[in-house]
Amino acid sequence: MGGRQVRLDEQAFTEDGSDARHTERYVFLPQAALIYKPVDNVSLYTSYSKGLSLGGTAAWFTTNASEILAPTVSRQLEAGIKYDWQRMSLTAAVFQARQSYQYSRPNDDGTFTYVQQGEQKNTGLELGASGWVTDRLQISASVAAIRARVEGSGTDAYDDHQALNVPKYRGTLQADYSLPVTGLALLGGMQYSASKYADREGSVQVNDYTLFNIGSRYSTRISGYDTVLRLTVDNLFDKRYWRDAGEYLGDDYLFMGAPRTARLSATVNF
Repeated sequence: MGGRQVRLDEQAFTEDGSDARHTERYVFLPQAALIYKPVDNVSLYTSYSKGLSLGGTAAWFTTNASEILAPTVSRQLEAGIKYDWQRMSLTAAVFQARQSYQYSRPNDDGTFTYVQQGEQKNTGLELGASGWVTDRLQISASVAAIRARVEGSGTDAYDDHQALNVPKYRGTLQADYSLPVTGLALLGGMQYSASKYADREGSVQVNDYTLFNIGSRYSTRISGYDTVLRLTVDNLFDKRYWRDAGEYLGDDYLFMGAPRTARLSATVNF
């Protein structure tokens, strides 16, 4: 359990150099966690934290163009359970994250004003499993379902549907298999993301995607130093996909995912 007391003194100016805003405030940012073990192989936990972020900048086409809004406070709450079974750990957690909603609000006269109004609330469930399936095979897997909603923005088109760039479902699987050759292992992985909205109105979607990765790892000693050589290939089937969608200063963006990428690396412990 802990926290930080933050004194914020921020001055914002207009493009001509005149004062636009002076924010002076004290904010306490707590971080707290509680763990309880009813039996040796079961852990129950809960955590709560607050964060402080700089405000956004108004887009060029808004009535308050270039204005920097006041800093915002976010909150995150999580509760979960961990169950150790043989050589595996199974986890389940529910979480909620809340933050102020910043956007270009349409006005009745056809103009826009950049404001902080309402909040975005992400609520989800995440399940995970990690550990040794056999003496040679180790895995790590997780799946998550997320409900992301904007509430109270004052613009009906932005409320009550999945928020921008947040998939409803996502999942990962990583596997590490030790071959019967000392120091040599095969690696594999899979990532999945459901479709997600690419605009605030929820009228444009980018497709879901599944990626596969493979690789190998060889641990040895070179000149008396522990050395690990890795060869990996990400996006094995060269999937074309949109990794992220977003908005910055009033413009919408789509970010392409990386193509098939091979990497060879060496790590030496001196």
